[in-house]
Amino acid sequence: MISLEPYDDSVRDEWDYFVRNRALNSGFMQSRNFIDYHPEGRFTDCSLIFRTRNSRITAVIPACSVIDEDRRTFFSHRGCTYGGIAVEKRYHSTGRLQEILDSLNEYLTAQEFRRAVFKLPGGLYTGTGSELSEYMFGLNGYSSYAELNSYIDFSRYNPDILSNFSTAKRTHVRNGKKAGWEFRLATEDADVADFYRLLTENLKKYQTVPIHSLAELLNFKNSRLTDIVRFYGVFIKERMLAGGMVYDYPEAGTVYTTYLSADPEYLNPSPATFLYYGIIADTMTRGRRYLSFGISTEEHGSRLNRGLIHSKESFGSLYSIHRTVYKNL
Repeated sequence: MISLEPYDDSVRDEWDYFVRNRALNSGFMQSRNFIDYHPEGRFTDCSLIFRTRNSRITAVIPACSVIDEDRRTFFSHRGCTYGGIAVEKRYHSTGRLQEILDSLNEYLTAQEFRRAVFKLPGGLYTGTGSELSEYMFGLNGYSSYAELNSYIDFSRYNPDILSNFSTAKRTHVRNGKKAGWEFRLATEDADVADFYRLLTENLKKYQTVPIHSLAELLNFKNSRLTDIVRFYGVFIKERMLAGGMVYDYPEAGTVYTTYLSADPEYLNPSPATFLYYGIIADTMTRGRRYLSFGISTEEHGSRLNRGLIHSKESFGSLYSIHRTVYKNL
């Protein structure tokens, strides 16, 4: 038998210890250290803890309450790249997951949720795939949609990096070198501020703004995620031509690119291509297995951004699926 309880801050350390040391399919994004960076009021937290008879945590679900498709929705988790159920290894079985889902369904019904959504973590980010969870959700009446992700598997990638690139991408990198461009780790707060300025300017053409504030990014760099977040830049002398931010998933040996932006005044050669080249080289040097470029789909996977996917393909990328499951209650 397992019991279910809503999360509260008194068990924050216990939650994070479980995620770091005992959960099979979890990573830093399911830790309270990451989730709780969101300022008060951005999300209504409704995360759950599952315990065994001896009060030992055996599974957790990071989640928030949102209005999705006009329904009060249990969403795991809108503030994270992925959510799902982080479960202890000995509970990673069909029978145990069914126990968790039965208990979850009773809770969602009692709390009058009308919809549930889970962004499942893939093996690129946790080292353990979500195939069992995906099947069990389907068995319990959940539908799903797929989003197309691009990534590099360095075990299948030519160490001569440019040989993997398209002709146009190779030309941009070589011309950038001739122009004296420098790729380097952006370690100073001023560099992060320059990157954020580029990012903000780039997003204006889409009439949007960055999800994170500059203060939040500096908090990641200097305090909250010092071993997880890295910033990079392409420079000509001290001027930043392109900048990027990545997450490091040590559990899976994966680096994930999240924000990449370039000075629109420079088109040929391309600072963005030079940035990608530098990140690929740095990720290889640090011995990571995968570099994930993120999804190239929109509208719940129903629309493929062909320009974006073509650009990622031209670096020699492969494909994986990000799966989201959902159910109207």
